Amino acid sequence: MNSKTLITASLALAALGALAQSDQKQELASLSCPVLGNPVSPQKDLSIEYRGLSISFCCPGCDAKFLANPEKYLEEASHDGKTVAISLFDPVNHKRLALADAAATLDFQGIRYPFATAADATEFRSLPGSYAYAPSRESVTCPVMKKTVESHSSAAGFADFRGVRYYFCCPGCDEDFAKDPEKFAASVAEKVRPVAATAEKAHPQLTLAPTCAGCAGEARLLSNGGFAGKFTAAYRFVAIDDVAARHRFTLDYAVTPRLTVGIERSGGDASLAPVPRFQDNPGDFLRFSDGDALVMPRFSWFVSPEKENCPSFLVGMASDRLSTPRGQAFFATASKHIAGTPVTPFLSIKTNTFDGRTVMPFGVNYALPDNFVLQAVNDGDYTHFLFTKMLDRASVSLLLARSRYFGFSVAVGF
Repeated sequence: MNSKTLITASLALAALGALAQSDQKQELASLSCPVLGNPVSPQKDLSIEYRGLSISFCCPGCDAKFLANPEKYLEEASHDGKTVAISLFDPVNHKRLALADAAATLDFQGIRYPFATAADATEFRSLPGSYAYAPSRESVTCPVMKKTVESHSSAAGFADFRGVRYYFCCPGCDEDFAKDPEKFAASVAEKVRPVAATAEKAHPQLTLAPTCAGCAGEARLLSNGGFAGKFTAAYRFVAIDDVAARHRFTLDYAVTPRLTVGIERSGGDASLAPVPRFQDNPGDFLRFSDGDALVMPRFSWFVSPEKENCPSFLVGMASDRLSTPRGQAFFATASKHIAGTPVTPFLSIKTNTFDGRTVMPFGVNYALPDNFVLQAVNDGDYTHFLFTKMLDRASVSLLLARSRYFGFSVAVGF
């Protein structure tokens, strides 16, 4: 497959992804502040979590008014036709589900519900009142593992039993609970408390998603299933002799919550031959660029988010000079979290326009407390290690590139 065909196919995939996801986005009405009724943005405005919902407010002080009588404001929203909250869970299968990863969404009585499958949405339509019901008491101590669930958004799922909602710390805990709910519920009976006591500042669900396993430091920060900002700027430095690989700057724009297009710039070497101009020969521009080109194009498309029985799948292109000396790389990556563990292995297939070689990079993410992640990646030639701290809209990484060169990377969403 020549470079022009690769470029055309990649851009076509990106365009299809943008159209598919923009159609879904257009169907959703805007969210409103439950107190004043003004439009709100969950990504920017003040938010809290209450009763398994994420609720945003337009102004400081609205959150305090809401918490003084939350059921009153939710009841008013259910009658005035405004959507004021987002459910953090699929109400049918009871599992944590970010809105960006939903196969379908429905607004019911002021709340937007995400569904993992179209079948779940159909089931909800048949008995909406039953599935939308929320008990007045809950336990934020996992009845299976006895761990504290720090926030509703950090829970893997929930189960309702005898008027109490029990939140689970890990995938799989719900299955254990279902085998003997009486026993597990009794083990945390003293932890049960009124729902109103659990309202607190909302925390986004952060994930360090592997993208190009052949690109050191290329993992992307996801917040609630989507990119952390409309724009994401990143810089990476590696203390390596190769000038082209020493510096890397990227700037990406989120066309949809799971599709970005952008540019990148690496260090160059003035002694190398000039790069053909893109408008004269697009194929040779990508094949022979060594960092002297002003910028290189890139994109990442999360075609399918991870499901209970299916891995996530992503395609994209990049030009990381640590693994591709010149030209452009094209890759596809699959990853799947191992339930009940902090481990997420991933596998890529990657080809490039430099020498046409195809390799199978692979790696693993190991989640640590407080949103730290340890990642090991083999790009087909070298092994790289990253230690990353995830923040709400940023990530900071320490790197050991090629198992010997120290470096760092910083990414910020805005």
